[in-house]
Amino acid sequence: MNIKEGFTLREIAGEEVILPTGKNISQFDGAVSLNEAAAFIYRTIETNPGISQEELTAKITGEYEVSAQTAAADSAKIVDELAGYGILEK
Repeated sequence: MNIKEGFTLREIAGEEVILPTGKNISQFDGAVSLNEAAAFIYRTIETNPGISQEELTAKITGEYEVSAQTAAADSAKIVDELAGYGILEK
C-alpha cells in the first residue's frame, strides 16, 4: 500500500485531517477527517511505502491493545475508505 502523491496529513484545531495538495486541490472536493487510529494507519503507510496488510496489522497490534483479528478488520475498512477517496493505492 502507498499514499498517493498530492495528499498530506495535518493537525487542524486538534483534529487530524488529510488535505489535497498541488493539482489535487481542484480534483479533490474537501478534506478527510481521521480519528486517532485512522491517523496512525495513514502515518504508518506513509512512512512504510509498500507495506502489506499483514505488516500493517502487526504495527497496529504493537501500538494498541487490540487483537490481530480486530486490527486486520478495522484497518482493512479504513484502507478501503482511503482507497475509495483516491488517497491510497492498495
